[in-house]
Amino acid sequence: MKTGFVQNRNYESFMQAVHAVEKRGAREAGMLLVTGEPGIGKSKVIEKYVSESGALFVRAVSVGSKRGLMMSLAAKDTRMSQKGTSQEIQKSIIGYIAANNVSIVIDECQHLLRNESAAMLEAVRDISDMAECMVILTAGEIGVEHKIAKYNQIASRINKHVQFKPLTMEDSSFAIKQLSEVAFDDALMAAIHIQSGGKMRLIKNAIAGLEAFGKANARSIVTLADIGNKIICEEWQTPRLVRRAA
Repeated sequence: MKTGFVQNRNYESFMQAVHAVEKRGAREAGMLLVTGEPGIGKSKVIEKYVSESGALFVRAVSVGSKRGLMMSLAAKDTRMSQKGTSQEIQKSIIGYIAANNVSIVIDECQHLLRNESAAMLEAVRDISDMAECMVILTAGEIGVEHKIAKYNQIASRINKHVQFKPLTMEDSSFAIKQLSEVAFDDALMAAIHIQSGGKMRLIKNAIAGLEAFGKANARSIVTLADIGNKIICEEWQTPRLVRRAA
């Protein structure tokens, strides 16, 4: 299977929101919330954005305290200090961000809302306010936007909310054509789309299995008829496709 990033409607919606937040009028409203169920493709989009923008990226699941959060952010570049109090480290982060015009990405931000407290998210808000930087909050947990809405001091800073959705048939077909080294007929691509529920993760798994089947059987194109009634998109089922036709 080919490597590379495949653009789709979710990516376009995300980048439109990023540009809108960058051009915001109220400088304090610098947060962008990105939600969507696992497997839709959020991680790849965020990885691309971080790689291209130089944003400071932190996985909230690995952070247990405000100081831990500040340390995780400061560890991204040696020009930020990890010494001193949380406030001193935060000040160093603010100075770095203001000087380098970079944003912050907090992955799985729901983990910063612990014990009915938004203290860690408030620390991120403070950085955003003082450095006037964009903060992107991502979450795969359903309903996280409602949890955040309980804290007006955070919710009022959210400028845009992008909800990643299952891929359309057009997006799925485009991804298959871009990534597969073996051609699939339209009926097979439609079956992949339906069985995957538009989840990029399952689409990639299907491509890998079907591509291997096609190569093993010297097929220039794999058709739905070749596969019959086999389940295409269940991860445990994929290896069964890698066998020579009888």
